[in-house]
Amino acid sequence: MDNTEASNRLNGGDSHSKPFVKITVKALHQLIWEKPISAIAKDWEINSQAITKACDKHGVPRPPSGHWTLVSLGKAPNVATLPEDINGTMVITFRQRQKPRINKPKRELSTRKAKSTKRKVTIPKRIGKYHPLTQLAKQNYKKPTFEYDKLMVSPWQIETYQFAVSPEKFDRALKIFDSLLKYFNKQGWPFKITDNYSRRSKVNAVVVNDKTITFKLREKTKQTPRYLNQKEQQDKAAGRYVYYEKVLMPTGMFHLTIEEYVDGNCKTAFMDKPGEPIEDKLDEFVDSLVTTSDYMKQRDVERAEEEQERHKQQELNDFFNKEVQKEKDNIAFLFEQFEKLQKAEKARQFVAAIKQRIQNSGEISKDQEKWLLWAEHILTIEDPVAKAIELSSIPKIEDELTKTIDAFAVNHYFNDCIVHRPTPTPLDKTVNNKVIINRMNKNVLT
Repeated sequence: MDNTEASNRLNGGDSHSKPFVKITVKALHQLIWEKPISAIAKDWEINSQAITKACDKHGVPRPPSGHWTLVSLGKAPNVATLPEDINGTMVITFRQRQKPRINKPKRELSTRKAKSTKRKVTIPKRIGKYHPLTQLAKQNYKKPTFEYDKLMVSPWQIETYQFAVSPEKFDRALKIFDSLLKYFNKQGWPFKITDNYSRRSKVNAVVVNDKTITFKLREKTKQTPRYLNQKEQQDKAAGRYVYYEKVLMPTGMFHLTIEEYVDGNCKTAFMDKPGEPIEDKLDEFVDSLVTTSDYMKQRDVERAEEEQERHKQQELNDFFNKEVQKEKDNIAFLFEQFEKLQKAEKARQFVAAIKQRIQNSGEISKDQEKWLLWAEHILTIEDPVAKAIELSSIPKIEDELTKTIDAFAVNHYFNDCIVHRPTPTPLDKTVNNKVIINRMNKNVLT
């Protein structure tokens, strides 16, 4: 009797039963040490994890990691024996994986539906009537003249398509652009060539919903070592630099990209893949152009709102700074009058001393009497106390904003005029925005 017994009940048995594999514990132990578990699972058409779990469940020792590498190098390690307490005659059953059923009617229906779907942008096998820009591109694009340049040279002076492809793929690029231009014309989307000043080149642009969107088509290249002649091989062996040792060779794979920044919800890159040419993705590309224009509109609205909010906040900050400056001027005026008062008091003492000295010396002459009257009059005219009293009569609003303004004014005044110390951390003006707006409105009314 064989170690394994495969029974397929699909023939002559229960049509709904799954195929299975039976094997004894002893035979499984012998088999897993003769070939890898992955190979056994492939032969039996089951999952390798099922064999691993069965071995662990029934206590069958498995080959350690790296065992089959040593076997391939001719260094086969010792085989772990099956423990004596394990029943080797016990039968383990493995169920094979059932192949998924193919629903042919549904597949035919989906194929029929796909055929009936009409594309937005269609690529003809042959261009019947060239778009004027297509004709310009066909006439003015030039093949590369330098030996190691493999892509076509776009005309700088001529306003036509801008793409980077090899001469072999030039006709394909023309068909793509010609079909896109004709679709743009149907949709009323103006196409134009704009200057990319950052790279000193020109770039394609289409205006969708009043938003200019730039895009590029290029053929991907791959850095490939080229054949070196005898002298170049000698230079390389000697450690000298060899020009163009590797050349960017075209791969034939097209890459179509939208150059505008868009949030992650919009696809902006479309590439050739095996079985998925870029021609089949042009509908998705034009849909992304619309999504990009919507995003750009929304971004402009948000930027306008941010600018308006910034301008509004700037007005509040300017008003706050103006109030701080006004309070700072009042503080400066107060200290100025204080200094003037000190000078006036000293001047009065000085005039009184002169008067006392004259009286002690004898009679006061008419000229001396006139001078004393003049000096006392001058000191009466410049009265700092009266000016300070006039300042104190100005009404002052009592609120938290006033305290904040006073704190800023005092700090600024003493930093600038008396003590040179670091400027304190400014208070958060945004907290007082409502109070500042109310103060501004009151100033406008008064």
